[in-house]
Amino acid sequence: MLTGNKLFILSVFCMALAAACGCTEKEELKSVVDISSALECYQIDPLVKVFQEDRNFTDNPVTIEVARGETASFQFLLVPDNTAVYDCSISAGPLVCGSTSVPASLEAFTDYIRAGFHASPSSQDAMFPASDMYPDCLKDGVTRNIVSGYRQPVYVTYDIPETAEPGEYSGTVKFSGRMDGKDFTIEKEIRAKVYDVTMPEQTFLAVNQHDHRGLSYMANGERVDMFSDRYWELMKILLNSMRDHRLNVYWMTYLPDYIKMELNNGVWSFDFTNFDRSVEMFIKEGGLKRIAGGHLAWRPNGEWNEAFEIGMPGGGTMPLDSPEAQNWLDQFIPALYGHLREKGWADIYLQHIADEPVDGLPAQSYIKIAEYVKSLVPEMKILDAVQSSSLAGAVDVWIPELDYFDQDYVFYMVRKNLGEEVWFYTCCNPKGNYANRFLELPLVQTRLLHWISFKYKATGYLHWSFNRNWDKAVENIATEGTLPGGDLFISYPGYGKVYSSMRLEAMRDGIADYELLRLLEEKDPAAAAEIVDAVVMDFDSYNSDIENFRKVRTRLLTELEKY
Repeated sequence: MLTGNKLFILSVFCMALAAACGCTEKEELKSVVDISSALECYQIDPLVKVFQEDRNFTDNPVTIEVARGETASFQFLLVPDNTAVYDCSISAGPLVCGSTSVPASLEAFTDYIRAGFHASPSSQDAMFPASDMYPDCLKDGVTRNIVSGYRQPVYVTYDIPETAEPGEYSGTVKFSGRMDGKDFTIEKEIRAKVYDVTMPEQTFLAVNQHDHRGLSYMANGERVDMFSDRYWELMKILLNSMRDHRLNVYWMTYLPDYIKMELNNGVWSFDFTNFDRSVEMFIKEGGLKRIAGGHLAWRPNGEWNEAFEIGMPGGGTMPLDSPEAQNWLDQFIPALYGHLREKGWADIYLQHIADEPVDGLPAQSYIKIAEYVKSLVPEMKILDAVQSSSLAGAVDVWIPELDYFDQDYVFYMVRKNLGEEVWFYTCCNPKGNYANRFLELPLVQTRLLHWISFKYKATGYLHWSFNRNWDKAVENIATEGTLPGGDLFISYPGYGKVYSSMRLEAMRDGIADYELLRLLEEKDPAAAAEIVDAVVMDFDSYNSDIENFRKVRTRLLTELEKY
């Protein structure tokens, strides 16, 4: 087998020709080298975004360092110089160390998507390629034709078992295809170091707003009726993807979708059949830790500063003090909580009241609705994405937007010390230098979201969104209107499958980092603080240098290996 830093293409055509002509081994190798000059292959850090405008690549065969129970990720770049590549495929062999052999979990070509719109103000670290095309979607299970001059990233991952033998692992990734009518295979050696550190059980809570009404995009646009056999089949696939990326809080966006509600002579009846089956699937297939019940109230006219009203089953809103709204709440909230207790889910259920209450009428009306709900079931825990610190007593799980978390940090730590939970969220905001999931931001900042969580003692994260507006993904644009590219979704639809993204992989790894930092904090709080301070200086100030990040991660694993 040919090895080394230089790329070799093993041409079946040339070897056959050499044998037929009686060529020597030296002459045969010369033919192989001549063909290899037509296709360059580089290993690059998986946190690097390669743009089509980029030039002057360097092969960087680094050793990927992980704990047991983490994912080891590798990225490659294929660049055909003067001729196209046809039917290119990826074949990643196992990572092997002693008696441990770890198969590849993902072999994907990276697709590019147009951002379409950008954050304003933008981050000082934002990247703006002239094409507006960003690498993101990881399309596995396909072959690929690569035109001359195209930069084709490849992403390969290995899920390291918790029982894996610590040590130095090696393996080979092969790329095969045809160029100029000749078959070829490229081999790249890869290395990983698995530390004698095991990922602890996940404590971090990550809410993923998933759009259960968008499953048709996993079925080539065919209609998928809610709770049909096809619906459950596709939901299982969606949930598996979310679970595999460490997402564990499931937001049941609109409760009347899951609970059949009927009104007869002033008496409401509730059928929890589909609600129960959904939660049971969330637990079995999605690794559920918490259930987040959808909002009870809405802004009736969509005006940002208006009072919230109760969202009625069947559509429309009614003021809280209306007989209709109170009659529904008086029957629904106790029935819901009673059913949750019967199923053993009351302790993991959290109830949304209304989205993003701000000071003034929204906050005032929010408090009244929360108090009314608590008067019916005092034990019911309330969570929400909030933009106001005037809701004390109404909220049990605070989820401020990251910039509001920054501005009112002392307030939120007071609430935490009183026994309430504090998470944070990102969506189309915050912008500027705050970390987010936007395409234009460095991948390391998407990963650092959960270093921020650790540093500032947030124990959960809500993000918008996992698969909202997949119609835009199908159109290969990552925005709608003035939403920054990447805000709408962090996954992509395939036929009967969900494609991951570079951003989703980075977010998963960031959650793993959080757990490792937490583990070190239990052993050596000063070391954990020093490590996180090396990359997160403030809520909106980070060292985004990838080489520095890798060194800091090495120290984290090295420190943990002492215990």
